[in-house]
Amino acid sequence: MSGTPLKITKYPSVLRFPRIPRIRKHDSTTPPQFLETEAVERPAQTLIRRTVARDPADFFGIFFLLETEFKVTIDSLQRKYQSMTRPLTAIKPLPAPEFPLLWKLPIEKYEGVENMIQSLAARHKPFKATFTPYYSRCDDAGQRGSSKTGYHIGYDLSSKGDEHLEILSQVSKSIFADHPNHYETRRTMIIQPDLTTSEEARKVYHELMEIGKWEFQLTGMAVKRRSFLSEKGGRVFRIERKEFMFEGKEESGTKVLLETRHADGLQTEVVKETPST
Repeated sequence: MSGTPLKITKYPSVLRFPRIPRIRKHDSTTPPQFLETEAVERPAQTLIRRTVARDPADFFGIFFLLETEFKVTIDSLQRKYQSMTRPLTAIKPLPAPEFPLLWKLPIEKYEGVENMIQSLAARHKPFKATFTPYYSRCDDAGQRGSSKTGYHIGYDLSSKGDEHLEILSQVSKSIFADHPNHYETRRTMIIQPDLTTSEEARKVYHELMEIGKWEFQLTGMAVKRRSFLSEKGGRVFRIERKEFMFEGKEESGTKVLLETRHADGLQTEVVKETPST
């Protein structure tokens, strides 16, 4: 019998299914429920990754203490401008009327720096500081640069005769022996960290410029030490805060806090407060 032989196709023992195309956020074929789920889950996942990867377990920071009016003013500005980009529950008020100077310092330097700040506070009197509006382009980690992804709006700190820098330089030189000019970087208070376009940033910046400069009195310095305790129920830290008032002001003593960081927020509880003797 002549003719074309029958062609038999042999299928592999394991069937290979067609490749599923990658879901792209801005593709017209992306299911809407994917975008809704990502909008809820992604920020929490990112926060967990950053907290674990970037936060050292134990460190301390240094702050200038200011009049209570400063906290009221900054808290109201943060609520006003951050509510443009985040829910009100995510806007954290200042824990105290303070201005951050140095943060995430190596814990082994703590005792020496604490003693130095105590002696510095005893030698200085309260003095006025000026807060001037500024904005800069930053990435998610807060690093400035012309090619970064977002904008930070806030206030620069200055004082007559740069007295605040003279104090800070004495502290910084004992911490950063290899980088004696570290203290000369700008000291800023961030008001709105979430703006993504220059138009938004300039609008907020010009509104702050219309409000004008602020003048507050620097009344002392604080040292805040954070120690990691456990992962149970979230990352739990013990925070000890000591205040040293400039000459002529009463001392506020020591406050110990328990701070718990969850993916969906931050909880703080005062466990001990000791006035100075």
